[in-house]
Amino acid sequence: MKMKKTTFIISAIFLLVVLAFSSLFIIAEADHDCHGEDCSVCKIIAIAESVVKGLSLIALAAASCAAFIFIAIESLNPTDRERFFTTPVSLRVKLTE
Repeated sequence: MKMKKTTFIISAIFLLVVLAFSSLFIIAEADHDCHGEDCSVCKIIAIAESVVKGLSLIALAAASCAAFIFIAIESLNPTDRERFFTTPVSLRVKLTE
């Protein structure tokens, strides 16, 4: 279990670093001196943009799945405040005297 948690943390940090450096490169080279169709900086910017878009879609999908799972768990396990029926057991009434 410890190995899975460590692997998850390392991969999350790696994805954040890639996203940050890709975004910083796009910002830094947005107004570079372009050399025409074969500009290597423009090609790298296009790759960085696709990385950022791909990671954004992955993050959106993960957040949607997490929200769906959270909503499903909360709706399947109602708390005391969300009970639909009031019973003597839920009110903790002692019926014997």
